[in-house]
Amino acid sequence: MIKIYVKGTETRRTYVRFEFSSEGASPAEIIRIMTSLGFQIVQGHHDFMIDYHNDGEFLEITERLHRALRGTNVRYTLTTEPLKPVESPVDIESMI
Repeated sequence: MIKIYVKGTETRRTYVRFEFSSEGASPAEIIRIMTSLGFQIVQGHHDFMIDYHNDGEFLEITERLHRALRGTNVRYTLTTEPLKPVESPVDIESMI
């Protein structure tokens, strides 16, 4: 079997950073919300991250995030960057 690797879509990672208010939801509540949305906790400059593959996923993730945080009185910022391209093997013999 002959396989070649075809460059697929780029995986992207979006980071979320929060600014809390004593008048809003507790950090524990925000952690619960974020992890239920599929975000991972990270240490450092950002608080959470999530990986995805296309613009449609980005829009879905950010819409769910915005709806889930409505009324919590927290501010957040998003930072997105590309990761390494996803490569997947293709069996070219089956195409001949």
